[in-house]
Amino acid sequence: MSGNITKRKGRRKAAKVPVTAVSQSETKKRGRPARDNRKPPPATAAPPPGASRQLLLSPPSLLSPACAVSVSSSLTSSSTPRRKVSPPTHTVTGNDHESSPSKFLCLEQEELKVDLASALEVSAENLVETLTSLLIKLNNNTAPSSPAVASVTAASPATVETALAPSAASPVIYSNYTRPSPPIEFDIDAFKVADRSDSAARKGKSRAVNNLVQTILGEHCSNHYSQQQLVLALHTASKDPRVRPFFKSAGLADVEDLAAMRFHHEQINRILITTNDSKKKGSANDDVRSYEQSLYSAMAESPISSNRTTTVPSIASRTRLFSGIPYITLTRCMSRAKAHRKNMRDNNGTVFGRVLKRLGRTKVTPELHAEFLRWLDNHHMVIQSPLASDTLLVPDGTTSGVKKRVNKILLQIPVRELHNDLIDADPLVGLAGARDCNGKILISDTKLRELLPPHLRMMSDRYKIMCGCEPCIQMINLQQSYNRFICYRIKDFKEIRDGFNPRTRRYMAADETLKKYQDKVQPQGEARFKTAKLAMVCCLCAPPDDRFQSLHQLDCVTGECTACPGFDRPPEELTMNNDISFHLYDVLPSCSIHNMLPKFPPVIDGVRLVQTKSCVQCDLLLEADPNYVRGGFYKRKYLTQKKCGFQEFFTDYYLPHLEKYTYHRFLKIILSKSNIEDVRFSRLQPGEVAGSRDYAERLLMKFHMEIQSEHFGQGRDLSIEGNDIKFYPVGETETTSHFYSFLKDSKIQNAATTDKHMDRLIKILKEKKVLSERLYETTDGCGAQYRSATALWFLSGLSIKHNIVIDRSFGAPGHGKGIVDGVNGTDKNLLIRYSARELKQAMDSIAEEDAVDDKKRFAAHSVNEIGKEFSLAEECARLLRIGRSGGSNREENRPREKIRGPSNTTSVSELKYKTVEFSKEAKQAGGTSNKRYHVYCCPELGTGRVALRRIPCACVPCDTTIRLPWQVGVKAPKQPRFATVKDCRYRKILGLRNEWDVVRLEVDHVKANIDDVDTAREEILVSLSSNIAATIEIGGYGAIVTNDEAARDGYWMVEWTSESYTCQETGRLVCDGFYLNEVPGGPQWWTPSGLPVTTPLVNIVMGDVKMDPIEEGRNVPSSSHVSRRQCLEKEALRVKRDSHDYIFDEIFRRETLEYETRAEEEEEDEDEEELEEESEAEAE
Repeated sequence: MSGNITKRKGRRKAAKVPVTAVSQSETKKRGRPARDNRKPPPATAAPPPGASRQLLLSPPSLLSPACAVSVSSSLTSSSTPRRKVSPPTHTVTGNDHESSPSKFLCLEQEELKVDLASALEVSAENLVETLTSLLIKLNNNTAPSSPAVASVTAASPATVETALAPSAASPVIYSNYTRPSPPIEFDIDAFKVADRSDSAARKGKSRAVNNLVQTILGEHCSNHYSQQQLVLALHTASKDPRVRPFFKSAGLADVEDLAAMRFHHEQINRILITTNDSKKKGSANDDVRSYEQSLYSAMAESPISSNRTTTVPSIASRTRLFSGIPYITLTRCMSRAKAHRKNMRDNNGTVFGRVLKRLGRTKVTPELHAEFLRWLDNHHMVIQSPLASDTLLVPDGTTSGVKKRVNKILLQIPVRELHNDLIDADPLVGLAGARDCNGKILISDTKLRELLPPHLRMMSDRYKIMCGCEPCIQMINLQQSYNRFICYRIKDFKEIRDGFNPRTRRYMAADETLKKYQDKVQPQGEARFKTAKLAMVCCLCAPPDDRFQSLHQLDCVTGECTACPGFDRPPEELTMNNDISFHLYDVLPSCSIHNMLPKFPPVIDGVRLVQTKSCVQCDLLLEADPNYVRGGFYKRKYLTQKKCGFQEFFTDYYLPHLEKYTYHRFLKIILSKSNIEDVRFSRLQPGEVAGSRDYAERLLMKFHMEIQSEHFGQGRDLSIEGNDIKFYPVGETETTSHFYSFLKDSKIQNAATTDKHMDRLIKILKEKKVLSERLYETTDGCGAQYRSATALWFLSGLSIKHNIVIDRSFGAPGHGKGIVDGVNGTDKNLLIRYSARELKQAMDSIAEEDAVDDKKRFAAHSVNEIGKEFSLAEECARLLRIGRSGGSNREENRPREKIRGPSNTTSVSELKYKTVEFSKEAKQAGGTSNKRYHVYCCPELGTGRVALRRIPCACVPCDTTIRLPWQVGVKAPKQPRFATVKDCRYRKILGLRNEWDVVRLEVDHVKANIDDVDTAREEILVSLSSNIAATIEIGGYGAIVTNDEAARDGYWMVEWTSESYTCQETGRLVCDGFYLNEVPGGPQWWTPSGLPVTTPLVNIVMGDVKMDPIEEGRNVPSSSHVSRRQCLEKEALRVKRDSHDYIFDEIFRRETLEYETRAEEEEEDEDEEELEEESEAEAE
């Protein structure tokens, strides 16, 4: 295109065209009827034969639209009638092109080229180039390149020919391999050039279109071609590389691309027909619907935007392309695909392949669904979860999008078996609505699984009540047997009633008896005491405190209240004596030879032998044969099935166990973690530590590649005690939690091992400077480990050794599970998995750093290379440390330390202590030691003395009272910290039955080993020596306990001349100083003596005694027996009152640490002395 002409707005002026160049066929406007009053153009002669050739060979810059019209007229033969050809319509394709023709323009085949060449007077070789040049000139919107040319164009036809003839250039020679220029921009207003009007542009465009159409149809050719030949010629010509770019520039389809698109369209059409046919056999599944939706979404139009300029093909035109799919189906699918595509563009959570679930049709009505849920709740194999915190968030059926928290229910049988019960014909088992009137099943197995509520879960081992509480389980068994007995009695009453004629008085009397009894025991169709808790509540008074609705008064739960209503029995049960069968845990004897023994053996020779300590049959055989070896005799509890009369059951079993359960449930609530442990933790202060501890079940290790002799009977035991510790780190205001595990190469778990573990833990906490004043502990009620008199004695010893207060509380019996049990169980499972792996190779002990692959394998040998026993506890601790690295966030937030306990804990395992009997008043108020769940130990109480009370309350008044300072010189029971707390939050519930009692622990000479007693006391004395050594200063004063009768107050005073040091001969801590002389007649007055002394620290009761020097006129001895002048000359000193009282209290506390011997040994020594005296007397 040469020259750029700016388009003007408004109506363009039509260019003057010579009349001779206008065809007669163009006298009528397209689309308008011919007017009769319009004068036809004057007839002119035909153009000369060479005119068309000159115009075609002229340069493109000199070819005007008028010349193009002249060429078009010359292409038409005068003898051939002109046919009116409608211009091609323009449609819009999809979303890619702005506007492009949908018709295809092509050139002829080789047969047509000859006729076209003769008509255009050009050679056949240059026919294609000539037509191409003509198309370019006709579609070019270029104005004349110069004003001279424009003026020539406006002149007469004769002038045009005269002007153009001299300037005709030489013909353009086209090669067969010459390719056109790059694609030309498509312009829909290409014919609006110069000052042409819209009508002139439409006429020019119509003429050009008609000429090309007539040329393509072969109207200028002498031969007649069929439509198939013309199509083939047009198809072949469009592939020519010289013409192909022009088709693309005109917006016409590429033949090769069109073939590929047709292939793809046919494939899509075939697969859509296949998916549509699958629906005729039934509703398509989600897979077919998802695939079909993806195809339709790809063909659907994009969401229309505001700046959209293109149009979208109609749905009818697109429907015609898929003739095999019904119109309505395709329309509906395209509409859904359009909405799906919009949702994907809006990014509102729509997934590409997701389809909406069909609503479907169901035979289960809402009424049947509700009836099914009621049937499921009452099914005997569906129970509530025994875990109180076992809940789930499920959708709320009433409010959409809202979830509510409900308790989990457990299914104890498979769903298939539940379905069998659902469709059972028995109305007591199945659901009547599960079948229709014809007996057909309405709820299938699949539909049943769909109807199950979301909070229903299959029961697993996690929900089994294993290692449960005996009073709770025992009462559950008895209550279930009692309720089942009631059901059978109601059935008997109905049988008795139905045995009479309904019109008789007997029937009416029996029916009234049935109704009274049924209304009493089953008021709403269910047992009135469905659980033992309901039976317990009906027997007690109302709770005295509104803050604790589940806690009744202590007098009521212990059976001492006279106002309690008691168990309300129906009158009909007072005369019942039918047999009832129930389960009961009973203690039965057993013998290793005679197996299970009867609890009450038969009478032999009129004498009943009670099996209490030995087997009766073994005793009889031993009497007959003195060489007979009796079997081992032991007792244990077994689950026993008993059968007796109902009156015996109710009096001897049900009511006594209900009373035990009442008190047990009271303890379970008041000693729970929320009432005790959490409240105690809230009172924690910096320098104090709160923790819980418990032993795991003994772990018997079995390793990979064990031989038979080692596997049977030689397993290695491992003991684990876990400690969950909470404290305030130094300089922080928020608490943190650490977990410590003590591992030991033994199965022994007693008070001695607990003491060693606690001693080690306290030292660690003191080293971290987080424990300095008080240690709160919460444990279970195991007597051998935490609650026995021996355990309490060790607790008092730890309090003195480390100079801290130890406050221990016990959980409810049988309900002490917590986080410690969970972590211990996890550790055991981890060690069991490690033991199943291949063992660590022996060579790795030499090159341990290079053995990276064997770090998580057990070194399971029992003895090392030097013959020393290899510690399994150390190996397990190593594996647990690396096994916990890189865990979840929850585990990372809880720091863990694995500590192996000392291996010599068995050296004090035979230490046994016993408590002194409580007074009668103390027993009535708080009960014996096994009914007290709070233990308090402090250094001021001394070794072997602890304070006990029933309930470990940690409310603000109780916590404030127990923190009161110790008053020196006041006896322990009278101390302010042990006084009655009147504002306790349990005051209305416990009354005056939660008072402190200080008890003393004594050595059990029958069971204890005196060497172990001495060893334990020695350790405490050494610890006391270390504590006193820190208080000694040079120039200070100390008190030494003595048995010398000359010591008036039981101690001597010493002035320190050195700090404590270790004696090389004895290995004990000692200190140097000078004795002080006691002033005769002057109590608590001392004067320097200058006598040196080296004192062992174990004999020092106070290392920093406060002394008051004498001053004239202020403090002088007031006794007349004291020389004041001598006291002033010798610079006498007086022990202050507080120090004197503390020394007296410490001397009293040291008395429990003096070495003792067995009572039997003392008696033997006395007997030996008497014999020696008698022998000496006889000798004399």
